[in-house]
Amino acid sequence: VLGDPFLPPRRSRTSVLAGAPWLVHAEQKGDDRMYARLISMSDATAGNRERAIQAIRERVIPTLRQHDGYAGYIGLYDADSERARAILLWESQAAADAAETELAGFRVELISGLGMTLESVDLYEAPVVEIE
Repeated sequence: VLGDPFLPPRRSRTSVLAGAPWLVHAEQKGDDRMYARLISMSDATAGNRERAIQAIRERVIPTLRQHDGYAGYIGLYDADSERARAILLWESQAAADAAETELAGFRVELISGLGMTLESVDLYEAPVVEIE
């Protein structure tokens, strides 16, 4: 069976890096673990929401793509509490740590420039990542 002709074929994690970001499928085998950096922000008002989205698309994602091991970005927003979260996916802890050296200053500058407050930055192992 060739699969449903109306649905795109399943792709591996390497396809995401090759330009098919609509699917991430990571099967954890041994040391092949993904990691996620969770960034929490407050003061994410409706007034700075569109500016933040534009900055993410024009500055953040292109910057992240320059780093080896970058695997994806998810932005979350809660208008009622004026809080936002960003999840940066990395192919390994080493990739996440290496990028953090450069990205920490960039993050502080960008978030404060948008009028938001950086609450926390944490790294988690991501044993299951499935996005379709």
